[in-house]
Amino acid sequence: MPLPLMIYRDLSTKHAAPPGTSTQRRKEAYRTRFKIYQSALNGVGEMPSPLHFPEYNLHERFCRSARDFYAAGPRILGRLRHTIASKTINLFHLPPNKQKQREKAIQTFLECKAGWKKLKNPSTVECIIFSKDRALQLHGLLATMLEKVAPVVPVHVLYSSSSPSHQKAYEDIIAIFDQDNIRFIRQKNEFSFKHDLLEILISLNCDLLFFLVDDILFTEPVDLRDIVKFEPDEFVVSLRMGRNLSRCYVLQRPQALPDFPDYPDRPSDKIIWRWEEGELDWSYPLSVDGHFFARREMTAMALLLSFSAPNSFEDQLQIFKPFFINRRGVGYQKSRIVNIPCNRVQTERKNLSGNLHPDELLEQWQKGYQMDYKKFYGLVNESVHQELALALIPRKTFEAK
Repeated sequence: MPLPLMIYRDLSTKHAAPPGTSTQRRKEAYRTRFKIYQSALNGVGEMPSPLHFPEYNLHERFCRSARDFYAAGPRILGRLRHTIASKTINLFHLPPNKQKQREKAIQTFLECKAGWKKLKNPSTVECIIFSKDRALQLHGLLATMLEKVAPVVPVHVLYSSSSPSHQKAYEDIIAIFDQDNIRFIRQKNEFSFKHDLLEILISLNCDLLFFLVDDILFTEPVDLRDIVKFEPDEFVVSLRMGRNLSRCYVLQRPQALPDFPDYPDRPSDKIIWRWEEGELDWSYPLSVDGHFFARREMTAMALLLSFSAPNSFEDQLQIFKPFFINRRGVGYQKSRIVNIPCNRVQTERKNLSGNLHPDELLEQWQKGYQMDYKKFYGLVNESVHQELALALIPRKTFEAK
């Protein structure tokens, strides 16, 4: 990522009387420089200053040192001492450890949120999908999404391909869905995931967003107009949670359902619970599998974290779990999506999954097959992840409803 662009707040002194003596002018110059460095640390607008991003720790340290120097005002040999300290700051800089970085991210996040006005009546939604070497499965997700989700919203697919054959399969997908308000962004290289995701997040104009991964399918209808009625500061809406979930796939063990109090004005097709009172999947609000968040909140968190792929992104988000665990969860009586982990394409985590290699599905795609995704409509899954056989049929021209 390039060096951060600093945009300073307006420090106009157009109507101020000019200082009289040289000493007064020098003091005024110090005050002005202090304001500039303080502004750089505060940032502008809703997002935190780039100086607080993990990759700019050294720049932040220099800026903080300069701010403190000018805050103290002119003093004997002060500028000389400051110049020497600035020249040697690289020599004695040690990156903060994980605990310090976590504390810094939380503190910056709190300071950032303190300046926000309450998000009233959210109305717009966008979606970000992560995909790698799974064109056939992505086709199933996009097809079910267009058939089951209303109204149509902008979708941003951030994808990665490890070979020309996988890339060609993605180009087929792009051609199939070229009229459906879906934007495809190819990851620039194997190290650019964070940069590419931040570019997408910063470009969004929506109130709410949700993430999906390419081995998910929609199994039931979803009306997003119902979801935007829930204030994101109080609720985390989930497409994957439902009364049908009695098992945790990741830990391969049963999980109890939480209490579902009868809240006033609760729609009959929804369930509401407290994340802090649930267990396992029922106490995991910061998931990138179909959970809804305020766009500005998610963007601020992503800016302050270090990650390199979807799994480490979700792992790092848990730093902010204390701010979400006391919110209420909202799901449907029955799950709207299911994750079918028939294969694993990432190396960050040894997630439990099936052993169907992505290249096997690629070969079937090249032969003209697609997933028979309609077979999963109405599925009553027992866990948010569930290994299921992928039936294939000859590929058809897709037409959204």
